[in-house]
Amino acid sequence: MTDHVRFQEVLDRLIDGWCQRRALYPLALVLPAYLAQTGRPEAEAALYRALARTRTMARDELLGGEGFILAEAMDLVRDSLRLNGVNVAEMDRVD
Repeated sequence: MTDHVRFQEVLDRLIDGWCQRRALYPLALVLPAYLAQTGRPEAEAALYRALARTRTMARDELLGGEGFILAEAMDLVRDSLRLNGVNVAEMDRVD
């Protein structure tokens, strides 16, 4: 991932907020892909899809600026995927 430290900060902020509020639905969507991170493009693609699903399916559970934070996390993963030669535009059409 291009900016791994920034990505960790962004995602940790989201996950911590969801844990404190006991927002189980977004946690259930993101944690499996987050915990399965290996640094390989396939794992990053799975995380990107999980973040995209969360943005769509858990929209009502995103409070305050969480939607913007989620978008930033997606941008960071998208940038990393592009650097690894993954066609992110096609992933955006599928999800």
